[in-house]
Amino acid sequence: AGSAEFADGTDMSPALADGKLHIVSKTGVWYQLDTATLAIEKKCATGAIQPVASAPVIRGNTLVFADRKGTVTAIDIGAASVIWQTKLDASKNVEVFADPVVTASGVYLFANGFIYALSPFSGKPLFSPVPGAVSQVCASTGVFWLGLGDDALAGLSPLQGSVITNIPVPASVSGRPFMD
Repeated sequence: AGSAEFADGTDMSPALADGKLHIVSKTGVWYQLDTATLAIEKKCATGAIQPVASAPVIRGNTLVFADRKGTVTAIDIGAASVIWQTKLDASKNVEVFADPVVTASGVYLFANGFIYALSPFSGKPLFSPVPGAVSQVCASTGVFWLGLGDDALAGLSPLQGSVITNIPVPASVSGRPFMD
């Protein structure tokens, strides 16, 4: 193998899919690298600022990542182009330091105590941000589980953002729940 260097560096973890590494630089340039040679095969400038402490998520031919200012970007991997880009809150920066959760019905992000949900097709909000979140969501059949408030494991509707069920727990949920 070899090594890959980016003039502008990266603090993001890579994603691996179909024998390709995907990573975004500190200046928001997405790169696709061949895993055998580490040669850059594709790239796309996105305008994102300092994507850090998370990895891009790949679903099908779409790659999604968030930057630390709250801009979420979806890239068409085949075309090496931006599909959409959305700022989570137009009035302020929303620091995102967790991987997005991407499903067929949405892109979900945990940031600053809120869960944000975006359309995977347009980047438009699916519902108003859900306050009181203390963890990322875990996608499970028809329900998204997360820590909500100081003492609850909550089941959230992935399409409306409403709480479907609330399970009391003895302490705050501190990480992404796991449901089998």
